[in-house]
Amino acid sequence: MSRKDDYKKKIEAELEKVQAKLAEWKAGAKSSAADARVKYAKQVDELEQKLEVTKAKLKELGEAGEDAWEQFKDGVENAWDSLSAGFRGMRHPSADDKDTGHSPTDPVSSPHVLPPLPYAESALAPIISAKTIGFHFGKHHKGYVDNLNKLIAGTEYSDLSLEKIIRLTAGRVERTAIFNNAAQAWNHMFYWKSMKPKGGGDPPSPLKERMEISFGSVDACKKEIADAAVSRFGSGWAWLVLDGAALKVVNTANADVPLTTGMKPLLVVDVWEHAYYLDYQNRRADYVNAVIDKLINWDFALENAG
Repeated sequence: MSRKDDYKKKIEAELEKVQAKLAEWKAGAKSSAADARVKYAKQVDELEQKLEVTKAKLKELGEAGEDAWEQFKDGVENAWDSLSAGFRGMRHPSADDKDTGHSPTDPVSSPHVLPPLPYAESALAPIISAKTIGFHFGKHHKGYVDNLNKLIAGTEYSDLSLEKIIRLTAGRVERTAIFNNAAQAWNHMFYWKSMKPKGGGDPPSPLKERMEISFGSVDACKKEIADAAVSRFGSGWAWLVLDGAALKVVNTANADVPLTTGMKPLLVVDVWEHAYYLDYQNRRADYVNAVIDKLINWDFALENAG
């Protein structure tokens, strides 16, 4: 199977899940009160429109040649992001016209879904192999999403975004499992976007200027990111963040994320062993430097900086 077909098949599988859930919700809405039914139907219609837009973008990608299809991926990704965000944020009025946050046909609201990678599993090779990406994305990232859905089923968190779940459960010992899985799902989604094929190099001018103001030079910023990643004892993450108006580099342990301390993440390097061990064994520094030099997505950091 070609890279294009493999990518297209993954998106189609996710779209089938969304379409099936929308069909359930649409059928279940018939039991709602009149006013609630109108509101609910409008929400479903909006999601169905987004679903059709995503299908259309995917069709364009499918019709592209093998040497040109990747230029259509951004359109697919943007449409998918809009659809999945609306899907996760869907609220469902009940028969007594009270907004309970649950589907009329299912006690659990729309589950979190594993978003597709922004590139093929082999796209980051040889820096990160397809085998590592396959295990990391298909086993670890997927595991966090699946575990989170089980943990929040029937709770007050069942219809909340990942960011809201993270903020509401951070520091609450009794909610540690929910926090860990929500944060890890979010962290991994952010990590995939923090890299791109043929990344690295010089950052865009607006970001470069801010790096020079905060760190003295681009190289000094890169070194701080590398040092934060390599020096993180055990598992964790190294982040470039916006703290007020200044750029900073911080590292966090395990599932912790700067969102909970008021800082705005711009990009991240994963230093859990499963991110690199198949390719680098205990050579964490080699992995970190290769990611920064060859894969880091400065455009994504600039987009997040605003």
